[in-house]
Amino acid sequence: MKKSVKLFLYIAIVIILLLSAAYALLFTPPGNNLVRPIIQNKLAKIVPGLTIPSFRLSLNKVKLLIDIDKNSIITLNGGINIFKRSVNLKYNVNIKNLSKLSKITKMKLRGSFETTGNLSGDMDNLFVNGVSNIFDSKMKYKVMLTKFKLKTANISMKNARIDKILYLTNNPSYIKGLINININTKTKGGNLSGLITSKTYKAKFDRKVIDKNQDIKMNKDYSLTMQTNSIVKNGVILSKIRFTSGLLSFKVNKNRFNLKNQTMKTDYSVNIPDLQKLKFITGQNLRGRLVASGNILKTNKLLSGTSKLPFGNLNFVLKNSILNANLLKINASKLLYTLGYYRIFRSGGDVNLIYNLSKKSGKFNGNFINGRIYADNLSRLIKQLTRFDIAKELYKTALINGTILKNRITANLDMKSANTAINSKDTIIDLNRSQINSRLQFRIKKTRFFAHVYGNIHKPKINIDASQFIKSIGKKHLNKIIKSKKLRNLINKFF
Repeated sequence: MKKSVKLFLYIAIVIILLLSAAYALLFTPPGNNLVRPIIQNKLAKIVPGLTIPSFRLSLNKVKLLIDIDKNSIITLNGGINIFKRSVNLKYNVNIKNLSKLSKITKMKLRGSFETTGNLSGDMDNLFVNGVSNIFDSKMKYKVMLTKFKLKTANISMKNARIDKILYLTNNPSYIKGLINININTKTKGGNLSGLITSKTYKAKFDRKVIDKNQDIKMNKDYSLTMQTNSIVKNGVILSKIRFTSGLLSFKVNKNRFNLKNQTMKTDYSVNIPDLQKLKFITGQNLRGRLVASGNILKTNKLLSGTSKLPFGNLNFVLKNSILNANLLKINASKLLYTLGYYRIFRSGGDVNLIYNLSKKSGKFNGNFINGRIYADNLSRLIKQLTRFDIAKELYKTALINGTILKNRITANLDMKSANTAINSKDTIIDLNRSQINSRLQFRIKKTRFFAHVYGNIHKPKINIDASQFIKSIGKKHLNKIIKSKKLRNLINKFF
């Protein structure tokens, strides 16, 4: 019996000594000083430059000070219950340089971030309530974590500066203005659901920033408004978007984004009242109004879509910087008018374009049918010369093909009607200077001649080289007058 008592006392003393040692190791200042560098080294591997200047842990209190790069501070201070594994802590986060956290955020961020709040709960349910002035806004948030996984999130951000949002996310501050954002989400069965809304106020484009970063010259700071409403359900975000500015209006009724496979499918409609206002973007003197609608599908491998345009229907696929586009049922007259080009031809047809966005090069092929030439300066000059009106001809086929290299188009043309044929090879169109240089060969019945179309593509100059025509006419008249075959052949050598 005595041996049993001694053994029990011995075990009890060992347990007490171990607990005392554990307490001394973990919950006393000397013990804290031993544990602190271990924690610091672990965290410093994730965040370079991280140190823990202060660490105090007792059975019911904790005080922690973390320094990142000597000017970003995180503090935790409050009560803990070791046995219940619960906390009630106040926290303050003041990060001067977010770029130091790129390994954690997996994003290139800039600027600063500050927030304060309260962290309470236990290992099963944690509650985070805080406020922040990020983006010069009034931000409040409430987050609930169940077993360290997101359960609910309620975030309200009022009057956030859009330029500061763009700056923090490492983008140029193209837009100035304010935005309100509200997020209310919850997670159940691994699926996220909720509502996200946003609305801009007093917003406008910053032309100085746009000119500097995009190498385009916006003529003024156009105002804009944008409103979004998104429903999150079963891992899918369904959004409605309304965007209006002095340049265009844009509407999306059903944007579907899958959070799991990162695919997007959306409809859209766009209204541009005056295409000329977009010259600072397109570099071209576009004309008229553009109203278009269609659908777009985006996956991790490609972007595809369809559009209904005023001058035809567009189908396109973009993959690895290669754009394959088909413009179908084209109204050539409307297309030329929209592009601001000289309208010489009206017809219907299709065009295929293969274009490398990285190299800014590509090729195209077009097929037009049942076309007619406009009665213009060119057709009138030809009529005066030949007494034949090409504007009355029906061109059953008109084939066009060529290449694009940056802002230079090289094209070939082949048109045929019952009595005429029109061809050109290596027509040059310089989009930067809006210049054209084309040598057209005409065949009217058995008569041939050339026309030179050159200068400003919107109002080109036209010269007709009638030397071949005159030779042909001369031969016809001589053949009628001179009966001797040998003499006719001799004289024809001079023409």
